[in-house]
Amino acid sequence: MIETMTNETSPTADTQYPESLGFGFAELVALLQMAPGEGTEASAEALRLTEEVKDVRCVSAGASSLVARGLATASEDGELSISGPVAATAHTLGTAHRWVEITLLAPDRNDHVFTVDGAEYSILLQPRAQYSWFVMARNPTLGLAEGDFSIAKAHLASRAQAGVSFLNRSDPDHMLLLRRADEPERYIVGLLAAGAEQADESGPLDESQVVARLREFRGDAA
Repeated sequence: MIETMTNETSPTADTQYPESLGFGFAELVALLQMAPGEGTEASAEALRLTEEVKDVRCVSAGASSLVARGLATASEDGELSISGPVAATAHTLGTAHRWVEITLLAPDRNDHVFTVDGAEYSILLQPRAQYSWFVMARNPTLGLAEGDFSIAKAHLASRAQAGVSFLNRSDPDHMLLLRRADEPERYIVGLLAAGAEQADESGPLDESQVVARLREFRGDAA
C-alpha cells in the first residue's frame, strides 16, 4: 500500500467541518505513518503507540478503518489519500514540536487533555474509552498559552477542590501546578521539580500573570 496525503488541509469557504473527530488507536497509527516527520516519534511516544507504529498489521487495520468510515479514500492501485481535518491532524502529529499534557485533577476523577503544536496547526487531543481519542482544532482567537489556561480555568471553576497540572514533554523534569486562591479570580501557581516533595509556589496571581507563567513554561516565543 502506498500511503499519501493530499495538500487540501485548509478549509474552503464552502467546507463544513465537525468540531471534533474521533479516532481509534489503530487509525492514529495509520495517520502517523501517512505523514511521517521530525515529530512522529515524539507523537507516537506521547500517544503510547511506539510499538504499534512498527506493526504493519496495526497500520493496515487503521488504514482500512479510516477508509470504511469515509475519513480516507483508496484508489484502485491501493494508494490512500486524506484531506481536510484528517490531513491536518496527520500533519500536526508528524511535525509536532511541542506536546503539553494537561491533567484536570478532581477528588473523584482525573481527565487529560493534550495540546499539540505542529508546523502549521495546533490541535487538542483527549483520550477516551478503548484507547480512542477525540481530536479538536484549537481556538484560533486565543494564543497558545491563553488556550491552555482557558481549559484549566473552566475546570477550576466547575469543581470544588480542583487542580490542574501541566507537563511540557520537551522539559519533563518540571511540572506546573495550578489551583484557585482564596481571593476571587486569583490563582496559586507551583513549579514542581522531578523528585521534589513540594512545589515552589507563588501567588495569588491574576489571569494575565498565570498566562505569562504558562507561556514561559511552554517555551513560547515572546
